[in-house]
Amino acid sequence: MAVRKSPALPVKKAPAGRKPREEAAPAPGKAVRKEPSRMKATAAAPASHGKKRKRLAKAFPLPLDKARKKQVEEAVVRERFSMLPNEYERLSAIKTQLAEQGVDARRSDLVRAGLALLSAQSVEELQRLLKALPPRP
Repeated sequence: MAVRKSPALPVKKAPAGRKPREEAAPAPGKAVRKEPSRMKATAAAPASHGKKRKRLAKAFPLPLDKARKKQVEEAVVRERFSMLPNEYERLSAIKTQLAEQGVDARRSDLVRAGLALLSAQSVEELQRLLKALPPRP
């Protein structure tokens, strides 16, 4: 059996007139600029940093972890509720009175202040206040 040889591929040669680049020696007395290290560029990949942080968080907790947890716990909760038109007008009137005195208060601030006042009341007093409210339609 005869073995058939494939034709040899031509070898590419460098273009005529071009010489390979050689590094020039720096001039005496001039600062030499160093190339950035490849290790620094690939040392911390952003995707693996999160996984590594989670894995090591139990062994080495950071002081910022407590602050981050507090921020998550204190997130604002948005809630919608209904009220009678005259109650809404009273809320707006209180807001206007405070604005005349130079106090900038939003309606949500007034609701929060009312909640603080209600939480200081006893259960019996709260029941009495709720019974005194007009019924909603």
